[in-house]
Amino acid sequence: MSPAATSEAPSSGTPATARLRLVTRGDDAASSLSANRAIREACERGVLRNVSVMAPCAWLHDAFEQLGHLSPHVAFGLHVTLTAEWDFPRWGPVLGAARVPALVDTDGCFYRQCAAIAENARSRRLATVAGNNTAEAGAVDADLLAQAMEEVASQLATMRAVGFRPVYMDEHMGVGRAVNGLSEALHAFAAAEGLIFRPELRPLRVGHREDANYGAAMLEALRCEAESGAAAPDGTLLPPLLVVAHPAYDDAEMREIRNASNPPGRVARDREGQRLLFTQDAVRDYVAANVTTLRYDEAGAPRRHEA
Repeated sequence: MSPAATSEAPSSGTPATARLRLVTRGDDAASSLSANRAIREACERGVLRNVSVMAPCAWLHDAFEQLGHLSPHVAFGLHVTLTAEWDFPRWGPVLGAARVPALVDTDGCFYRQCAAIAENARSRRLATVAGNNTAEAGAVDADLLAQAMEEVASQLATMRAVGFRPVYMDEHMGVGRAVNGLSEALHAFAAAEGLIFRPELRPLRVGHREDANYGAAMLEALRCEAESGAAAPDGTLLPPLLVVAHPAYDDAEMREIRNASNPPGRVARDREGQRLLFTQDAVRDYVAANVTTLRYDEAGAPRRHEA
């Protein structure tokens, strides 16, 4: 099945630059077989153009088998993963817990929340102060940052070794804010590796839906943006929009995913709705007529639009 043709302007003569420009991103490839297959569908028959891959997860090789052939229509990115939010499944560092002990919980897997990483570092600092090792207290953050960046580099190398050729990098659960200095280190790392990181994009505000009807929310958000227009009053195109979702199927595998806030089944229903955000017929039709979907490396810089 060929990828959906959503990146070209219609033959009506409307300039392509007048259309909304939208970076569509699907996160959490490799986190489950269900996610891999739903992301493939969203790329092949939907409007998905960018896929973020979790190198520490169990289904990384399957992700490449399912998705690798979609390049160059689809861009792949490293989804920097230093947290594991579920009670099931769990995942840990590519390097192993012994190599990066500051990043893991008691089970050898990543902490469930970014705040837990910061709290662990705070506890280590307090312990050094209590033991009159004030000179070592300042080294705690440096050690944590070094372990985090060693793990990030290993994740990128692992992703490349499988066969992916990432062109961008982003963060699972916004982990860059969890460690002092990590955000700046990620910027420097991405630049050194030739990866796009945190480009200037405007969020398409789809929001959380208790009914998981994300297709309808996507259409509403796009229509609202279309009314506002794609250019500023001076004719300069606004930065492209960005929409991020986590496609999967409501199947037996996904129904097992759970944590304290999400009993079995809730995540499956929500991720099924997020799949439809990219694949619903009404979304595909609207995007084909009104939107230019972009890879990260196609987003470019704002430019003037001549009417």
